[in-house]
Amino acid sequence: MVFSHLPSNAMLILAALMPTPALAMGFLLLRSSTSQMDVPARQSYVMAVVPPEERAAAATVDQRSRSLASAFAPLPAARC
Repeated sequence: MVFSHLPSNAMLILAALMPTPALAMGFLLLRSSTSQMDVPARQSYVMAVVPPEERAAAATVDQRSRSLASAFAPLPAARC
């Protein structure tokens, strides 16, 4: 996870420092291409470790934790 998140976050920081919108968009596109690289590896690992009868529940818990974090992120902006 660290190997995909560190460069991804560095590109996000660099996008804010770019002098032109075209360069900023380029860095944001690069970031989006690397930010989710760990998802297939994590999902396949969870499915390999969990017994077959519990895989649906494990996949739900795994995905729910990611979606809940992104669902509450816009709340501070909505209060402004």
